[in-house]
Amino acid sequence: MNTNAVSCWRRMARGLSVGIAALLLLTAGDALAEGLKAEQKPWAIPLDHWLQHPDPVELPPREPAPEDANWFDRWMQWRDWTMEYVGGFDVYGVTSQMPQGYMYVKYQWDSIAASQRYDASRRLGSLIRFSPEMVQFLARAFDIPDPDSIVDIDIGLSGKGGGHTWQFSYGVTDAVDFYFDLPFTYMDVSMKPFATRKDGTRVDVDQLVCGLTEGTTREPFATRYKSDWVLGDINAGFSWNIFRTNRFAGALTPRVFFPTGRVADPDNSLLYATGTEIETSIGGWAVGATQGYDIRIFKYSHWIDIVASTELSFAYAFAQQRKYPEYMLDLDAGFTMTPVNTDSNTFTYIPGWSLEWTAQLTFGVALFGISAGFGAMHMQTPEIHGDWDFVRRVQALELVGSQTTWVVQVATSVTLLPLGVPLELGFSWRKVVDGFNALVFDDWFQVVVKAYLPTLPRLF
Repeated sequence: MNTNAVSCWRRMARGLSVGIAALLLLTAGDALAEGLKAEQKPWAIPLDHWLQHPDPVELPPREPAPEDANWFDRWMQWRDWTMEYVGGFDVYGVTSQMPQGYMYVKYQWDSIAASQRYDASRRLGSLIRFSPEMVQFLARAFDIPDPDSIVDIDIGLSGKGGGHTWQFSYGVTDAVDFYFDLPFTYMDVSMKPFATRKDGTRVDVDQLVCGLTEGTTREPFATRYKSDWVLGDINAGFSWNIFRTNRFAGALTPRVFFPTGRVADPDNSLLYATGTEIETSIGGWAVGATQGYDIRIFKYSHWIDIVASTELSFAYAFAQQRKYPEYMLDLDAGFTMTPVNTDSNTFTYIPGWSLEWTAQLTFGVALFGISAGFGAMHMQTPEIHGDWDFVRRVQALELVGSQTTWVVQVATSVTLLPLGVPLELGFSWRKVVDGFNALVFDDWFQVVVKAYLPTLPRLF
């Protein structure tokens, strides 16, 4: 199981909220500037109108504010002038760009909980699934009362976590944006093993992990890991709106990931069953790109806009050196932790390729928007080049392998522009509906706050 899926989905799925953001910003601002004018009926608009490339947008004329105008009247006049200009770009969907000279700052808070895992057979269950023979062996080895009645043993993984992400995006030109992501993660994960009897009752078996380190020189097995504001993998790139008509648009976003994230302590890593810390970063350099498309299905004036969007993302993480754990489980020798004896201190770890596809349908109604989406993400089995005995132990745990998840998401958003505040608020909820070698995240939601501002003198 490659637990980097947590951060991969979070950073690649940003288009699900970006589309709503741009849609509401522009439709609400345009509507406010234009007012309730008589509009041509949408069914009377000829098809060639939808297929035309938008005309170049020029700065509209601006009348000076009256000398006796107060600061609020001046602000509202500037806001209306800005919305008239920005609304002329008619951007929409996940391919939307910030016009030249404008930027946004976004804060995103994610919260998730984890307790189960899909195994290699897509069965939902505990983190490590023991065979009936191993269950009976463990029941007797750890002196569980009435061992013949034990039908399952669960390591009892539970916990919650999330992230704080700051994103900055700037319109270099009307068609090219530069963005920069600064992510932080937090988590509180614990492990409390239990055994299940034939009648469904549970028995705590803390000795299952507490006794693992007896007779060794390593620290006692950590049954809890907690962290706050841990820096993740910073990534940056350019979003290029390759083409855009009134009804169809496409954009390409290449990016690079920097090795700034924390790699889990090998002696306290869930990846190697040596502890409870979940990996949330790649640990090395990586590159990737996203190709997005939007189709505007329906638009009525400035009030209703329906857009279907899809994105295909890929990334490749390069080779890196990682440290061996001091002790590790050897399931072939029972359920014991034995030393990892190697000729070197590090091994080569290659996360490799990951691929993700998302699709969504967005409804924009005046100031509000809602979207529903579906996504699938696959990550290859990481390559491990090192001591053969270490590789054998890792493979026996079945925690390192190719990983696939299917996720659904709903999101909503509202803009505060009509109140004279250049902010947007968003909320989204995701659920893992199926998977392969993947942790299951429950209560997965995020809250987004975005602020828009101009940076060039001519825009003030």
